[in-house]
Amino acid sequence: WANDLLNLSDAFVVAWLPGTEGKGVADVVVGTSHGKPRFDFTGRLSFSWPRDECQSPLNAGQANYRPLYALNDGLRYGQTRAWKTLPGSTVPLGCRREAVLPIFNQTNHGAFALHLASVDGSWPSVRVGNDPALEQLLPPEQPRANVKTVQINTQQDAKQVQWLAPAKLVSLADRPVDLRSYAEHGSVVMDVRVEQLPTSPVLLAIECGDACRNAVDVTPWILQLGVQRKGTLSIPLACFAPTGTQWAAITAPWSVLAAPPFSAAFTKIRIEEDTSVKTPLRCNHSTPWQPSKT
Repeated sequence: WANDLLNLSDAFVVAWLPGTEGKGVADVVVGTSHGKPRFDFTGRLSFSWPRDECQSPLNAGQANYRPLYALNDGLRYGQTRAWKTLPGSTVPLGCRREAVLPIFNQTNHGAFALHLASVDGSWPSVRVGNDPALEQLLPPEQPRANVKTVQINTQQDAKQVQWLAPAKLVSLADRPVDLRSYAEHGSVVMDVRVEQLPTSPVLLAIECGDACRNAVDVTPWILQLGVQRKGTLSIPLACFAPTGTQWAAITAPWSVLAAPPFSAAFTKIRIEEDTSVKTPLRCNHSTPWQPSKT
């Protein structure tokens, strides 16, 4: 299931594990320097492509068989097929009620994408690239942070941010997300490795547009963790204190607000229900939203 990627694509080629034949795949996928195809080719699905993330099992011939693309479906190079925007994830607790909503781990998950943004809205947000080899100064015209891919748990699984000015690293939803099913027993959880300790507050926030911006000061936990050590931070959603209706329209389920000097890497960002990881961190609902003033 890759509806989010299909919606972003002009063309979509599925080429599983080419191995030693990678050059052969490249010959048909990559055109010439004149923008012309090198060779025609045909793709046919060896499986049924699911319509949504919970459509499993999905096998040709079964009752109520209704895939997005059927077994053996496909196109030739020169063919096109129009499609409407496909639906994104609509199952907040997962297909089999696994109580985890992934946000970022090696890459963006589902409807979420990492951005660097201003704390006060004075400059537009900039999307953080997924290229693992890319080191970015963002925004390019007036950098507020240096962002690169590093390893915490597995190869190239984390984004490390060095703050150069007050800013926030934020996971923005492409549409409001309903987190009501997590609100009572859920927690925000992430793996963190600190590279440079802060001298001003670091805030972890959940946003629901202009209706709420609720932050918790995580500086004591960061200072206790220290430099070059991995830690798992878990904060109950109750600490962020939106009202019941606001939980239905979360625009950013995770955001870290900080100012220099501070540098840290983040991965395995998720919302968990009844998480076993508990962090003795006091809920501070009155934490100021603007870290640049501290």
